[in-house]
Amino acid sequence: MNNFRSQLLDALSLLESIEKDLNVTDFSPNEKQVLYTVAKARNAENNISDIVHSSGLSRSSVYKTLKKLVEREAIHLIQSENDKREFLVKLS
Repeated sequence: MNNFRSQLLDALSLLESIEKDLNVTDFSPNEKQVLYTVAKARNAENNISDIVHSSGLSRSSVYKTLKKLVEREAIHLIQSENDKREFLVKLS
């Protein structure tokens, strides 16, 4: 059990270091979840429904979080050329 604890602490320390490098230490858990979901997606641009489905967050939480991430300039929202009602999310 001590080995597991040690490995877990090492992993958490590494994660903290990565978050510092990415300058996301002051992001809320929802902001990190949505940002990581966008980053992990197979497509460079994802619609909001894909993010809701993949992140596990509610639609309203995703919309609020996307607004904050746009303000932080971490992502861009781009209007879809195929459907003007749809917005695509892209990392900055």
